[in-house]
Amino acid sequence: MPVVAAPLFGFSLGVLFAWAGAEEISRTEGHFASRSLVFATLFGVVVFAPACGYFTAFFPDWSYAYTLDAEHRSPALDMVFLLLDALAPAAGLAALARAAASRRAGTLVRGAAIPSVAALIFVLIMLPRLRVYATYAEFHGDFGTEPITGSPAGYALIWMTAVVAGASAWTVRLLRRLAEASNAN
Repeated sequence: MPVVAAPLFGFSLGVLFAWAGAEEISRTEGHFASRSLVFATLFGVVVFAPACGYFTAFFPDWSYAYTLDAEHRSPALDMVFLLLDALAPAAGLAALARAAASRRAGTLVRGAAIPSVAALIFVLIMLPRLRVYATYAEFHGDFGTEPITGSPAGYALIWMTAVVAGASAWTVRLLRRLAEASNAN
C-alpha cells in the first residue's frame, strides 16, 4: 500500500471499529479508554502495520510511488510511516469514540469518509505510477518496467488487501460480540 494513503485508510478503519464497539464505548460514557481501543490497537500493531510495512520493506520504490529513491531515503522515514500505520486504527477509534457513544452516525460517516476520500484521491493521482512495477532508476529511466498485475508486488497487494479486509471483518464481529456479552451480563 502506498505509504501516504495507508495511515488514512487505517484511521477510517478505526472509525469503523468505533461504530462496531459503540455499545461498549457508550458504557464507558464515551471515554475512548475501553476494550474496543485495545482491539483497535492490536489490529493496528498485529495486522495493519505489518501489512503496510511489507510494501515499504520489499517494494520501497513502489510504496513511495517512485517519488523517493529507496537507496537515498532515511530508514527513519520508513519507521515514522510504520508507527503511523500501527497507531492509525486506534487513533480513529479514539478520535470518534464520543460520537460512537452518542450514536451520531453522520459524524462517524464523515470521520471515516474524509480520510478515505483523501487517500483515494492520492491513489488516483498516483495511479499511473502505482500501475507500474520497477525500481526508482528503472521508472525514471523508462526501462525495465512492467505492469503491477502479475508482478510480485501485485500478488502481495491482493494478498495483503485480503488479509486486512478479513481481519477487519473479524475485528468488527469481535467488537459486536463484546457488546452482546456485556448486554447479557
